[in-house]
Amino acid sequence: MMNEVDKALSGGPLLETLVEGFNITLSRKDMQTLKDLTWLNDEVINFYFNLLMERSKKCDPTIHIFNTFFYPRLLKVGHQGLARWTRRVDLFAVDLIMIPIHLGMHWCLAVIDNRSKTITYYDSLLGDNNQCVNALRDYIAAEHFSEKEGSIRCQKLEACD
Repeated sequence: MMNEVDKALSGGPLLETLVEGFNITLSRKDMQTLKDLTWLNDEVINFYFNLLMERSKKCDPTIHIFNTFFYPRLLKVGHQGLARWTRRVDLFAVDLIMIPIHLGMHWCLAVIDNRSKTITYYDSLLGDNNQCVNALRDYIAAEHFSEKEGSIRCQKLEACD
């Protein structure tokens, strides 16, 4: 297996397609972002999270994962500008909603847990991001209001470290 990984990361044209799926094409150049001391590519993250969503169809917990473009778009246009992102998915029918957060030079993850009504922000550098948690709380409340025609108890959506 390691030979396959080494081959994918080293030899061959950088733009050679190594894997396709979920309307994402990963090239050797994309895969090389998995090497030590390199910037992780957002398409690698999107592909991996799509694999996780596919797997969750067969086992618990059920999940929905937004792609890496969701959070910047949320900050820019708010809930109204994201209506089409969920027209084919009921966010309240899944256990977990995951949102990758890119902070320029660092990746974090926010998780909305529908079971416990919490939003957890994971940052390996132990940062907190109240802007993110508040934006997601407001987003999920607006989504619930528009999809379920009722308000969600926002005070129960807590931020966890």
